[in-house]
Amino acid sequence: MIKYIVFILFSVKVLYGNADIKSTVIVSVVGEVKHSNIIRTDEIFTLKSALDICGGLTPNASKQYINVYRYTEEGNLIVKKLALPRDSNFLLKHRDMVIVRHNVYWSSRKEELDRINKILKKAGKAKGVSP
Repeated sequence: MIKYIVFILFSVKVLYGNADIKSTVIVSVVGEVKHSNIIRTDEIFTLKSALDICGGLTPNASKQYINVYRYTEEGNLIVKKLALPRDSNFLLKHRDMVIVRHNVYWSSRKEELDRINKILKKAGKAKGVSP
């Protein structure tokens, strides 16, 4: 079982000169990505670009179950359920948390495929089975 560490992020404001205020966007990405990360940027970026910064998805990642946890202006927490490639261009906002879930189906199927491959190798079949 994978446990996620939830980061509580606060607004960061940097002053430029006397009147200009520039906001830094902070987004955390955890779960089935190669390198979990807290991303700080002054630019608008998409789900795909955030996942790319984290090195992409692991082989056990579920492209169909990616959750973005977002606070509304009223302070309520909402969950956006996304999928790749359909939602690749989804815009992330300050304090978003992206959680890429584990592909439960693949994990159970992998054990079954490993068992079948062992049987095939014993029977003299060299190639085996892949998903």
